[in-house]
Amino acid sequence: MTIYAPGRHEELGRGGRYICGADEPATGLTLYPDAVLRAAPARAAKTRVYLAAGCAPAQAIALRAQGYATVAGLDPVPDPATEARRLDCSHLLTDRGLSAVAPSAVAME
Repeated sequence: MTIYAPGRHEELGRGGRYICGADEPATGLTLYPDAVLRAAPARAAKTRVYLAAGCAPAQAIALRAQGYATVAGLDPVPDPATEARRLDCSHLLTDRGLSAVAPSAVAME
């Protein structure tokens, strides 16, 4: 058998029945992950929040319940905003609360 998706012209997987080992019947299916991912609808990106080290777990749980993606800081860093930008987070949660992180200025040459 071959598996296709509506509107796609590449196979997503292939399989069938065969005899293996000591004349034992078997059935198998192989999915092609790259093709399956191309056929799947794109997911909307979530707003990423950097959780500075020491944030309460309840705060992270509450943010995830609101639809945010959280990135936990495991160790204290000198500048949490810089670390948030480095990790592609648009927001930062510290003991002072949630705040937007200004994008870094990139010099144009």
